Order: sequence, then structure tokens, then C-alpha cells
Amino acid sequence: MGRRRKMNGMALFMYLFGGIWAVVGTIFLVTGLVGFLNADSQPAFLNLMFTGLGGLFAAIGYTILLLQVFRARRKKRLFENGRRVYAQLGEIYQDTSVAVNGRYLWRVSCQYMDERGTMHIFRSDGLNFDPSGLLTGLQIPVYLEEGRPDHYAVDLDAVLPRIEIH
Repeated sequence: MGRRRKMNGMALFMYLFGGIWAVVGTIFLVTGLVGFLNADSQPAFLNLMFTGLGGLFAAIGYTILLLQVFRARRKKRLFENGRRVYAQLGEIYQDTSVAVNGRYLWRVSCQYMDERGTMHIFRSDGLNFDPSGLLTGLQIPVYLEEGRPDHYAVDLDAVLPRIEIH
């Protein structure tokens, strides 16, 4: 696929959030470890506190970053090597479980009936706008990992026009 995919707002937020936690945690961790090397300059409790909190913050931050990287790699691999099926547009709804900047994201769900007669319902990533008027009556490409229908990527870029929000 020759086109470059844009990162959605939630993924960008998670990269920033994880990065901040990782940087702050690493600074605290290094400060605590340097304090242990210069044991006579600060109380041991302070060094232990900086090392412990720094390790915790760094572990949380790097875990968030790694999860985002793995999620992005899986999505890229699905677009390159996944089995493409076309799913029927189901519903367009606001996902009230996640709010970004006080606004709920929009999601598109679509349905696909496989050759065994099993109905699969796929949900897109969150969108910052209501795509209702842009998707009526369309077949939406979904990329599936072979043998793992729960690993999928809905390709809304293929059916949406180029959109610039100002």
C-alpha cells in the first residue's frame, strides 16, 4: 500500500502520555541511583524513594509505549499481509467510554458473515468527527489475521474522502 496512514488522536495521546511517564521515571530513577553512589550527601530514605518511584514511573511509561508500538506494528502487518474481506456498514455511534478533550470519539461498526455462517462485528478506531453522511451503503474493507478473527483492522481510509478539520 503506497499511502501513508495518519495516527489517530488516541494513539498520539498514549505515545505522549507514556513518553512523559517514561522520561520522568527515568530522571527519578537516575537521581535515586546517583544518590546511592554519593551516600553521604543525602539520606538513604530519599534515595530509596526516588529510586522506587522512578522505577515505577519508568515501568509504567515504557509499558504504555511498548503496547502502542506493538499495536501499531500489528495494524501495519494486517494492512500489508492480512486477508481482506468486505464488511457491510452496521452503525455509526459515539463511543461514550472514551472522551478526548471533553468530546466522545465516533466509531463505525461493520458486519461480516464468514463461510461457516458466523457473523463477525468489527469496530473501527475512534474518529474525531461524525462520518454519517460519508459512509452510507458502503462495503468497508477489513483486514484479518489468518486464524485470528479477533485481530483485525478496519480500513476507513479506503472509503472516506480526504478530510481536513480546521
